[in-house]
Amino acid sequence: MTGVQTCALPIFGVNAGYTFSAGSLSSIGLPGPCNPASGGGCTAVPNYSQLGANGATFAGSPKGHGIIGGIQVGWNSQISPTTVLGVEADFQGIGASNKRVAWAVTVPSPAFPAQPVNATGSMSESLRYLGTLRARVGFLVTPSVMLYATGGLAYGNSRVSASYSLPCALCTWTTFPAS
Repeated sequence: MTGVQTCALPIFGVNAGYTFSAGSLSSIGLPGPCNPASGGGCTAVPNYSQLGANGATFAGSPKGHGIIGGIQVGWNSQISPTTVLGVEADFQGIGASNKRVAWAVTVPSPAFPAQPVNATGSMSESLRYLGTLRARVGFLVTPSVMLYATGGLAYGNSRVSASYSLPCALCTWTTFPAS
């Protein structure tokens, strides 16, 4: 009787590279908190809340780039002449610049043309690190060709931030709707 001898192989590696991306960030102006169409009680006329929300509309195509590098560790074991099982984890640090878009918009006020709403804002996003933990099962088609399937968990640290400013130095209305 011949038994199958298993062969376990550890995996360890390091990697480095360069990352670049192009994408789009956008926001669509939404109704402000003082919207007569939704039945809200507007005490200010004209509806500066709606004009301010319209000033939040923007679109941009930011670009990011930088270095990426990390490690991977794991283990593979041939449990039969044609079957391989394994597990692997990796962690990548990303030194890429943030993708950022900024905008400035003037929304005219139909009731007070001399007092348009001047809005400015910015949005940014960044990915600081990512990694995976996955299992693998493979079948040797020939001694040097293996077909395999892998699956598991992927994770990362992504940050998105935004700011919006709606200064009103020359406003003459006496009541501004509550948000």
